[in-house]
Amino acid sequence: MYVRIVQTRIKPGSLAAVQDLYNRKSIPKLQKVPGCLCATLIHGEQEDTVISLTLWASQEHLKSYEKSRLHQEFLREARVYLADSVEWKVQLSEDYTLDYEAVHEEPVVKSLPVVLQTSKDLCDTAPSRETCTRIVSVKILPDKMHEFRELYAQEILPAIQAVKGCRQAFLAEGDAAEKEIYSITIWDSREDVERYEQSGLFERLTEKVRHTFSELHEWQVLLARDFDQAAVTKEVLKVNCYRVVTGMKFRQE
Repeated sequence: MYVRIVQTRIKPGSLAAVQDLYNRKSIPKLQKVPGCLCATLIHGEQEDTVISLTLWASQEHLKSYEKSRLHQEFLREARVYLADSVEWKVQLSEDYTLDYEAVHEEPVVKSLPVVLQTSKDLCDTAPSRETCTRIVSVKILPDKMHEFRELYAQEILPAIQAVKGCRQAFLAEGDAAEKEIYSITIWDSREDVERYEQSGLFERLTEKVRHTFSELHEWQVLLARDFDQAAVTKEVLKVNCYRVVTGMKFRQE
């Protein structure tokens, strides 16, 4: 199974329009793509951050979708809502004056294999607006990757699964060059996430695997450059909970 994460910033006040576009265009088309199991649009605590999260039956299905360029069609349709970058494009106009044009930020795309999960069917229930998605990443020391996976499977995954309100949990892995692991948990509500974080369990679980972390890249929120600019230190970990805006589980024949 593979997870595909497309994250971008949108213009202030355009969340409702993006939701409408996702419902009218993205979901109906993805529903017809072989191997696409579910699609969910989520957003962070800051309204300008949105993520399209899709789950795929296999790498072959995902590659076939990416080769189809359908995702490029989605981006073209959504571009009018994308936030402008801090960068500007300078060009010479027909009357030889300089024109300054804001450049749209390109979405950050991650396609990751799921290496561990709490259940065979990660799309066992349809997304709801009360659901929250919690995404955390960590860079692992090259010689500690296998040990981290074992500890996650034996210690962390069972503990998270036992927490009230945790619907699903899975571990996705970046490419070999990144040495980065992504822990993604789906929760019934934001309140369940807050109870989990306030219980101290997350800190205790972190200590079990801290020795495997890269010294140059401690725990961070997924793609910290973009995901709500979360600040992370060795002592303090800030993790954002992303609320479901809309989504659908697809029936696969």
